[in-house]
Amino acid sequence: MANKEKKGTYLFTFAGLLKDWFIAQIELGSIEIYLYAFALFFWMYHLVYIFDIYVRAHRLKKTNNAETGILPSISIIIAAKNEFKNLQVLIPALLKQNYPLYEIILINDGSYDETDEWASQFALKEPKLKYTFMDPAFFKVDGKKMALTLGIKKSRFEHLVLLDGDCLPPSNEYLQQYGQQFSEGKNLVLGLSPYKKHRGLLNRLIQFETYLTAGSYLALASKGKPYMGLGRNMAYTKSLYESVNGFESHYEIPCGDDDLFVQSVSKKCKVGWVLSPESMTYSEPKTTWKSYVKQKLRHLWAGKYYKSSFKRKLARLPISNLLFWGIVLISMSFKMHWFIGAFLILLKLIIKWVVFHITSKSLMKSNRISLYPLVSVVHLYFQLFTTIKLYFTKKISW
Repeated sequence: MANKEKKGTYLFTFAGLLKDWFIAQIELGSIEIYLYAFALFFWMYHLVYIFDIYVRAHRLKKTNNAETGILPSISIIIAAKNEFKNLQVLIPALLKQNYPLYEIILINDGSYDETDEWASQFALKEPKLKYTFMDPAFFKVDGKKMALTLGIKKSRFEHLVLLDGDCLPPSNEYLQQYGQQFSEGKNLVLGLSPYKKHRGLLNRLIQFETYLTAGSYLALASKGKPYMGLGRNMAYTKSLYESVNGFESHYEIPCGDDDLFVQSVSKKCKVGWVLSPESMTYSEPKTTWKSYVKQKLRHLWAGKYYKSSFKRKLARLPISNLLFWGIVLISMSFKMHWFIGAFLILLKLIIKWVVFHITSKSLMKSNRISLYPLVSVVHLYFQLFTTIKLYFTKKISW
């Protein structure tokens, strides 16, 4: 008991000395030097990371010039749930693809709209379309992994292209882009999938986050460290899928059919990418903050199961940004030459806006970074909010 009291006394003494030192440093002005030195360090670290990732992703555009060789046969796998209206547009568009030999495998993941009736009738008239209804009552696994597994088992061909029911390829040359990469020996191909543009701050945030994510996974893939793709626009071979027993390592997790799968094959794949406008698929974005938060939580939930090495890499950008803002705002709250902090903030915003403006136009064919200063602040608060909410979330519904 005496030892505990002694330790408590030492602790209070140390806290008092630390407080006195801090006040003295403020009076002398030296604490200002320390704070701004740390702020400058994270300022530089953050910007160097931004340049490394997004300039690298920007340059990938110029290296993706595959020549058309012998194009392999392709199976398009679509797992859809309650996408009747979207499928009425998507399936006819896929049937118009300028490609030698391909099939469409459509798995109805327990839809309760008119998908089953429409797809059953359509498949009778179109031999390229193979349709299956999957009753979720017979399966305990939540999410779309079971539907994808069933679709892959039903596919005839070695090369697989995966799409979601709510996306749409922009041209009939879409499959050509993937076929070219497959013909070069790639067994994992990553694509881009922007959201359609609408008015409003939420849409600008969605566009911005989509761009940040795309730049990150493409840049790391170019370094030979792929960690994710987009399930609504990616491709791989059946052999690669079977080499890790499909989604077996993360089957019970109701997400990760794209990112967790890519991480499971990251050391054995030959990764490529398709970045031309013809290879992109477009989806309708969420239109309410509530629905977008729910979608974001699903994505973040998968991140809990990432490998530690990828967690560390991906944490660098948001943590360095958060530390910079925190230290600068603390410094300015003490009225310590506030103009230094204001200058660092302004210069950081300008540099990032220039980088994002140039690279987003080339990578995503978008110039939706015009409100970057506002969007960046909203994005920072949105990250904090969703991270905190994720911590208190016990279960994710799909």
